[in-house]
This record gives sequence, structure tokens and C-alpha cells, in this order.
Amino acid sequence: MNNSEQHFESDAESIFLGQLWTTSKAYSYLTDLCNFGSRFGGTESEEKAKNYLVQKYKDAGLTNVQLLPVEYVSWTRGKCSLSIVDSEELKLSPIALVYSPSTPDEGLVKECVYVGMGREEDYETQKDFIPGKIVIASSQSPPGIHIHRRAKYGRAVRYGASAFIFVNHNSGMLPVTGSLRKGQMAEIPAISVSKEDGWKIIAKVRDENAKLLLQTTNTSQKNTAYHVWGELESTETNLSTQGSILIGAHYDGHDISQGASDNAASVASMLDLARVISQFPRGRKLIFCSFAIEELGVLGSSLMLETYPDLIEKHKIELMLNLDGIIGGFSKILVLNGFKELISPLVSISNKIGYPFELTENIITACDSFTFFLKGVPSISLFAIKPRPELGRGYGHTAADTIDKVDSFELTLTTMIIGRFVWHLREYPHLASFLTKEEVRKLLVDKGIDISLKAQGLWTEIDEKLTS
Repeated sequence: MNNSEQHFESDAESIFLGQLWTTSKAYSYLTDLCNFGSRFGGTESEEKAKNYLVQKYKDAGLTNVQLLPVEYVSWTRGKCSLSIVDSEELKLSPIALVYSPSTPDEGLVKECVYVGMGREEDYETQKDFIPGKIVIASSQSPPGIHIHRRAKYGRAVRYGASAFIFVNHNSGMLPVTGSLRKGQMAEIPAISVSKEDGWKIIAKVRDENAKLLLQTTNTSQKNTAYHVWGELESTETNLSTQGSILIGAHYDGHDISQGASDNAASVASMLDLARVISQFPRGRKLIFCSFAIEELGVLGSSLMLETYPDLIEKHKIELMLNLDGIIGGFSKILVLNGFKELISPLVSISNKIGYPFELTENIITACDSFTFFLKGVPSISLFAIKPRPELGRGYGHTAADTIDKVDSFELTLTTMIIGRFVWHLREYPHLASFLTKEEVRKLLVDKGIDISLKAQGLWTEIDEKLTS
């Protein structure tokens, strides 16, 4: 459909979109969330953001606004240092990775092994040299394939490394953070360094077979996190038998930055959508949920479904739409997590609203839609398509993920796109059927996702649940 052929199906839809555009508060919400701080699990900024979200849900006119608490193990960053033994001219600035244990007080003094992008074949090539050494891996992945940090770390553990160093492949003197395990302290100490520091280290190791002195002190403790939940009931009785759509976005970031693009911008967009669409309660029931502690290995939504096992059935959740990393490119992609049945309705809606979403059947494990996928719930994630995919996360998970990286026009336009998509999504007669446990497991195996999950130490638990 070209622009000249587009039309609105009702005056209500045009008024809805007009309000999203002319009264947009998304950037204001983003500013507030970033001003609280990182919102990392267990911090004061997380508490402030949680209270703020509750109030904004109520201000938006949502009903049944509540907090869903979950118990977990939080992690607190301590001191971190890295130096090359017998070399004083190089100053390195590392940070610990989330859930890294501490080194002994005197630190670790070890030789190093560089495994490139951390593929299984990279580790296999170096397997005789890894035991007892510090493994160094780049954050880079091969073209078209994403190798998650947790998989690279898991392989280092399995091959007998004593510690792990994660090197950012992007320039800018920025070490990149992220979790090592899901909700638990990891096995061996792990840190990250910038690309520039990584080059220094690798050059020294190759030229002089140098040893590194690594020291880090971190702690963990039991804690409680809170998901923020609100509902928009439908006023159309003819849709009373239809299921609901859950729209979610995690509100936590990493403790080293504001987490503006990952994922405050998505939460701000969702808040603005809730504010305006609550004035038009038609179609399916909509549920809005701001997830906590996603950055701890997609922990929060997983614990939510474990703690409240009847949640999906109780609220007749028919579809989960996850918003994560929606900013950073004007083109948007919908990841279908293997739900082929969704292609027809999503293409139909895309044509109707005149916006060409890219669609992929890929399964994304490192976001909250995966939690619902494992339960068989039709689950999709919306992301921005980055202009330079070779940069991976870009500023994400670094200290530079700050509000200045988010363009206010893009945020407002993206909220408009999501708003119009949701407007038609909630009125589509049938979206997709649930998958059985057997079908979920088959998808994971057929797409090779089980290999990555094994490397991350997650497959055994998942496989047991899917085969029980």
C-alpha cells in the first residue's frame, strides 16, 4: 500500500494517532526514568522507577494496577583491576561482569589464551592450552549469527579456564557489561575491557607471552524485585471470549549507565501508548507489564511465571508483545519466535497501516518474549533495525547508553508505529495457536538454539520442563 492509498478505518483511530503525535510524553517519561539512574536490580534507582511506574499506570487510567514481587539473588559490583605483570606502562580500565565472583584477595596471576569470537570451534582449537588460564574473547559475532556473551563465558568454564575477559569489539574506550549466568553467581571471575585495552593485552600476550594480574571483589544477596502490572479492559462485549494481549518492556538497566536505549526508551513508549489508548478501550483486553531484572539473564519474567503459575490462564493471555531496543533505527523488525501462524495476521496488519515491518521467524533467547515462548504462548518482540549490524549492541550495556543517544523524533514516531500496530492487533479475529511443549522443544532443537542454551548452562533445566 502506498501513502496515497492509506486511510484510517475510523474517526477514533485518527483521533488516537493524533493524540499520540501532538501530545506525546514519551521523551518526558524517558527523561524521568534516566534521571533516576540505572534502575539496576537492588538499587535505589530501581525503587524510584518502580514507584514512578505505578503512578504513571494509574495516571494513564489503567485498572488493577499492582506490583508482582519475585525473590531473587541480586549482585553488587565491587572493585576491579587488571594489569600486565612486569609492565608498568599500560593502564587498563576493566569492569566486572554481572554475577562475577570475587578473586582471592591477592588476585589471579595467569597466562592468557585468546579465542577470538568465542565460537565452539575457537575453543576446540585452543582446548589444550585453556585449562587454568585466563580466556580472552571478543564481543563480536560472525555475520548473521549472534553468539551471546553467556555462551562464550559458559564455554570458558567448560574448557577449564580460571577467569574470563570479554573485549568490546567497538571503539570508544568502553568496556561492555552484562550477565554471566541467570540469577546466580557464576563459577569463575569475569571482567570486560574496552577494544583499545583489549588490543594492548592481546598484543602483549602474543609478543611476550605475558601474564595478567586480575583482581575483583563483588557480592551477592537475597532480594525482592517488583514487576509493575496494569490492565485496560475492553468495552466490547462481543470480544469477551477473546484472549488478552500482554505488552511488556523491562525497566531495569545496567548499573554503569542510564540504560536509555536499553530499555528506558521502550518503557517510555509503552507508557505513552497506555496513556492514550486507555481512552479507546475496544478490541481485546490489553495488559501492560514493566518487567524487573531482565538484565540478570532474563530473570524477572521467568521468575514471574514461576511465582504466579496461573497468570497466563487467569488473564487469557493470547499474545505477548515485547518491546526491547526499539530505538536506534527507523526501520523495525518483528521477531516471531518460530510462530509461523503469526505471519499472515502480521502481514495483513502491516499492509493495513502502511508500515513495512520486517518479519523473521528467529527465536531470541535474551529477552522477555522467550519466557512466554517456553510456555507456548505466541510471543513476538519488536526491535529497531540498526543501520550497522556489525556493531552489535553499539552503546548498549556500556556507560555511554545515555539519554543523548535517543532522538526524540524517533521515539515519538516509533510510539506512533507501535500504537497503530496495537490498535489493529487487538481487533484481529485470530492471531495464533499455543504451542505444545513438544513443539517448543522441537523448534529449539531444529533451529539449533539448544546448542547456545547448553553453552549458557540453561538447556538441562529447560529440557526437563519441556519433556516432563
